[in-house]
Amino acid sequence: MGGAGGIESGKYWRGEITFGRALSVGILFTLISTLKVILDNPLLNAAVTFTEPFPVGLLITLISAAILQKKRTTGDGLADESGYGTAQARTSDAN
Repeated sequence: MGGAGGIESGKYWRGEITFGRALSVGILFTLISTLKVILDNPLLNAAVTFTEPFPVGLLITLISAAILQKKRTTGDGLADESGYGTAQARTSDAN
């Protein structure tokens, strides 16, 4: 009922695990034990914790900065063709 490789076949109960699966389990165990050693050190733990969300935050920051960028003004405080200048330039025009 479970198919050719299912639990019902008893493959796992008899211990018939292939060399590739055993190798992948061994590699996984090595990676996990290495990660445990790294995370036991508080400084390395802080570094790993910081670097995980950092690239995403940097990307979002750069995108929002590009979207919200102010128009550049000339040296006299007047805007470049956009009509947006400093408050000082707007008040001097009103006088």
